[in-house]
Amino acid sequence: MMSHIQITVDATDELSEMLIAELSQLGYDSFLEDDQNLVGSITEELFSEEALTAMMERYKNAFPLTYKWEKVAPQNWNKLWESNYPYVIVNDRCAIKAAFHTLPKKYEYEIEITPKMSFGTGNHATTTLMLQSVLKYDFTDKSLLDLGTGTGVLFIMALMLGAKRAKACDIEEWAVENAIENAEKNKVTNYEVFQGTVTDLPSDNLYDFVLANINKNVILSELPAYANRLVENGVFMTSCFYESDLKDVEKMANANRLKMIHSDSLNNWVVGVFRKTE
Repeated sequence: MMSHIQITVDATDELSEMLIAELSQLGYDSFLEDDQNLVGSITEELFSEEALTAMMERYKNAFPLTYKWEKVAPQNWNKLWESNYPYVIVNDRCAIKAAFHTLPKKYEYEIEITPKMSFGTGNHATTTLMLQSVLKYDFTDKSLLDLGTGTGVLFIMALMLGAKRAKACDIEEWAVENAIENAEKNKVTNYEVFQGTVTDLPSDNLYDFVLANINKNVILSELPAYANRLVENGVFMTSCFYESDLKDVEKMANANRLKMIHSDSLNNWVVGVFRKTE
């Protein structure tokens, strides 16, 4: 399991949202916020001190902030997530919780997640937005592809909603292991999780839904492959980028026969939902 670089920034809530957006573009894939700090994680191989310094210098000219970074063992990041993230309620229908959480009432859907190092606890706005979108659609007897699955929470939700089969992937081995662990914990069936990307799938593998909660640069580079994995009239849901980036994603989507049905935003993050057309 590879080591990570952990960055800690003393930042306000408003500034944290902006920093998360920029850090996501640099490859940071997990974030934790409290009243005083933003903590982010990136794999050591993707970390660039030069890129981080350049980004922070831009913000330091306008905001009083301090930051530090350090190399951490994976298990330290695991403990940080496991001990700090709260449960999340989505549309008053679904609760995303850990084993140690006590919910205030019974919900229609309750998903127990052990996040470890994987993105997708529902605490981040993009995961919440994706879950809100998933809950709007009828997944009965449908198939789906979940790209950058993280904890697996999205395909688990879809299977609970009646999807007949799900395939999911992530580039990190520990994320694959975590997604499988969470799927088993929630007793869903008819799924497969593999390490890799959409390009590792045969071109004739088609799905009714494709979900991608991945940073903007990856989405733009892989979007043609996403469209090719959709059946006609299939639905593509995507997030993990800022509202200001939606036009770029929509332009690329339109070039690949994907027309936007709707979008929603939360804390300056956005989800776009598209349908494949002729």
